[in-house]
Amino acid sequence: MTPIVLLHGALGAPSSFDEVRARLDRSHEVCAPWLPGHGPSRAPLPETFELAAAELAREVPRGALLVGYSLGGRLALALTRAVACAGLVLVGAHAEPGDDARRAWDDEQAAAARLDFQAFVASWERLPVFATQSDDDRARQRATRLSHDGARVAWALSTLGQGRMPDLSPTLAAQEAPTRWLVGERDARLVASARRARLSPAVRLTIVPDRGHNLILEAPAVVAAAIESVHKELS
Repeated sequence: MTPIVLLHGALGAPSSFDEVRARLDRSHEVCAPWLPGHGPSRAPLPETFELAAAELAREVPRGALLVGYSLGGRLALALTRAVACAGLVLVGAHAEPGDDARRAWDDEQAAAARLDFQAFVASWERLPVFATQSDDDRARQRATRLSHDGARVAWALSTLGQGRMPDLSPTLAAQEAPTRWLVGERDARLVASARRARLSPAVRLTIVPDRGHNLILEAPAVVAAAIESVHKELS
């Protein structure tokens, strides 16, 4: 049976997928590792996005169905270069790298996380990309976000941010494994990027109506259905 690997987003946790997992067939083998810079580990941090992906690859079983949200999606796509994966579900994830302005923004966010982590989290919750979330949605995520170490989150923001990721567009264009790419309709920047992307025949893009960036929170049933669709295709 194909194992399923769930990769959370920035400031998230394995538990970020709880609403999705609750909708999956209970017979599936599912694992959800912590991303580098997150969680209880205090292991040395790699110097680059590529090295972080290589380190994460050691935790991923061969032949898995990789599911990644946002940062986790970018890492999942990068992992397909190093690990033989059976399928892929990308949720709110960019394939294109950011420009100089994005790199500067990533570094500014990292500096803010180092300076005053609680204030940083409060500011993070108000980012335009999360505007579709309610106050209750933000409150549900706050404890997880605050549980992280500010210095390690700062490393993740500057090293794993979109500004320093490799260009994964060619990887998406050459993808041979069955792939679902889910993008919220109200995540305007990602919608524009996805619509101009060159996709292989194995990749199916879905724009989820009236939803924003965080589909594992805003549309967990849609995400679970995409995972089940790919998993069934692999059976």
